[in-house]
Amino acid sequence: MTRINKLIDLIEQGQQIYISKPDELSFDCGKEMNGTWADLLLVDFEHHYFDIKGLHEFMKGLKAGGPTKSGHLTPAVITTLPSNATTVNEVLANAWQSRHVLSTGVHGILNTHTRSAAAIAAFVATCRYPFQKLGEDIIPEGLRGAGGQGEPAELWNMSNEEYVRKADPWPLNPEGELFLGLKIEDRHCVENVDEIAAVPGIAFAEWGPGDMGMSYGLPDAHDPPYPEIMDEAREKIKSALHKNNKTFYSSWNDLSMNPEERIKYIIDEYTHLPIFLDPVSIAKTSKIINIIGKFHTVKPNRLEAELITGIKITNKQSMLKAAQNIFNRGCKQIFITLGKEGVFYYNGIEYGHHCQQNIEVNSGNGAGDAFVAGIVYGFLKLNSIKKTAEYASAAAAIALKSKNTISDDISSRNIEL
Repeated sequence: MTRINKLIDLIEQGQQIYISKPDELSFDCGKEMNGTWADLLLVDFEHHYFDIKGLHEFMKGLKAGGPTKSGHLTPAVITTLPSNATTVNEVLANAWQSRHVLSTGVHGILNTHTRSAAAIAAFVATCRYPFQKLGEDIIPEGLRGAGGQGEPAELWNMSNEEYVRKADPWPLNPEGELFLGLKIEDRHCVENVDEIAAVPGIAFAEWGPGDMGMSYGLPDAHDPPYPEIMDEAREKIKSALHKNNKTFYSSWNDLSMNPEERIKYIIDEYTHLPIFLDPVSIAKTSKIINIIGKFHTVKPNRLEAELITGIKITNKQSMLKAAQNIFNRGCKQIFITLGKEGVFYYNGIEYGHHCQQNIEVNSGNGAGDAFVAGIVYGFLKLNSIKKTAEYASAAAAIALKSKNTISDDISSRNIEL
């Protein structure tokens, strides 16, 4: 059954979460953004004015534009707060902010400068109703009260009674739909991170590199490369979150790094994750030849595969030889796309060729992206490189049929093997 909060579905399925933010808080913007590519819309009240009325209008518009292509009522919406969570007193004095935000129907809160386990426990309490008892040995009695549940219940398509039971933090409450997060973003937080990460009711956290850098006396250290003291802080936070089965959220955009440096940073930093690569062009392929083996799966076309391997592809035997060459460098799956002739696939055990039949072409825009999305889906769901090649080809065929870059018809329901 589809949940109210899309993020919980994605995490339980082992998928990544993609994040964007609204252009404005209005009904019209909300209605338009129901079709966003993002899973999560993050609203910033930490640094911008606290517009509860605008947020409520945005949430109503978001629902009016739904449901999403994934079948959820809306994308997930999480906000930060104007206040921090440096102390219990600060959290309790600003408990009204949590109540006002949650009464608009959002799906969670990301609190900032979360410096102690006691302050975090108090924050979780500000988001709960007092009859909820899971975790009561650590979390104080909930501080949300009757009277504000009507509008969020309507936005969640449920009764008031069902809402107050569902509006509880996941994964503390397996049936809960609220997604609470922390910014563990200064040196004071780092000192207590093991205790902070152990507090129940928290689903995710980030390390806030901008504020973290300032805390260590570095006025502009938001993006990598980071000094050693910040690398140590990030790793300590990641380790504490991993130990407590909480999701780590991180992003960066270092304008001083060229594309090759960014790619190298990603593959060196995230060696524990399978990374998929579409070389896109001959020019870009030339930049990754020496690191091609660091990618789990690659999707070159015929010319790109020739450039990577130095092998002229003229028949099935040379195609297999090229795929084996890439495999022997470290890649686990290779898909060589051949335009109208289909795709050749290889994983060291199985290889073959698939050509999609009866393709109607209205636009080539987005077909490659759809194919890669199909490969990722196949890796997660299909457990067969042959079926993955067929699924990805079917996805690309739907994209080719559409005049839009992203086809309105592309979904797992419309892709048949």
